[in-house]
Amino acid sequence: LVDYIHKEVFEKGAPLHFAIVQGAKIRLRPILMTALSETLGLLPLALGIGSGSALEKPLAIAVIGGLVTSTFLTLFVLPIGYELLFHSRNKSPVAD
Repeated sequence: LVDYIHKEVFEKGAPLHFAIVQGAKIRLRPILMTALSETLGLLPLALGIGSGSALEKPLAIAVIGGLVTSTFLTLFVLPIGYELLFHSRNKSPVAD
């Protein structure tokens, strides 16, 4: 997502907000598909289905929590942070 935004802004000269929105639209599906498939794959372990699942259940719950958190951060916090950092770096210093 960051790479796409960076290419749009610096190589193609697109406005920052437009690049962020386009990048989020284009990368939304692959990000959600990856997170959803991994979460659904770990769901039987997290529910404790099967023999020996008592040892693996806490790990599966932790991984699912991490996937949900990282997906949220990637889709919402990362673009906002990129825009804030971009604007803070490109401010011209005030002359005395």
